[in-house]
Amino acid sequence: MNSIKLLNLKIIQNLNRFNSSCKIFNFRNSAIPLKFLFDNNYKLYVLKAHSILTIQKSRINTNSLDISQFNLKTETLFFEIESKLNDLLDSGFLSDIDLHDEFMNITFNLNGVKNTIVISKQPATKQIWYSSPLRKPDYFEFNSDWRSNRTNETLFEALHDDLFKATGIHVNF
Repeated sequence: MNSIKLLNLKIIQNLNRFNSSCKIFNFRNSAIPLKFLFDNNYKLYVLKAHSILTIQKSRINTNSLDISQFNLKTETLFFEIESKLNDLLDSGFLSDIDLHDEFMNITFNLNGVKNTIVISKQPATKQIWYSSPLRKPDYFEFNSDWRSNRTNETLFEALHDDLFKATGIHVNF
């Protein structure tokens, strides 16, 4: 299947797989002619020359937050979640909400067993990682909202679904 590939030219050059004068990329003993396009962030889009007409459009993350913007967005996110969940904590539906700089733990009892949802920020990748006993681990990137590339679900949708399964209460974020 032909699709747009996002590559870092420096990595390719360092791997000695790239012949810049011939515009050939060698991979697994096959030479592939390429066409190059650069965006404003100096990211390289590499297209197979013979497949330009059949390129499939794919979702490419354009996360352009700098680290201070990322930290501000995650702080706001954590405080918004905490403020919405304080009522559940006060009413006994949640056991604990533990908020730190880098992560948030939301503890609840489900069928007599203590469980924890962990939401942690990953500044190096500018992602929010989400771990819950009620679903597969996921990560979320900010593109106007915190959205999973795997499921296309927002962080608030995932948290709402898990909290509803755990407590039977709908939390509107």
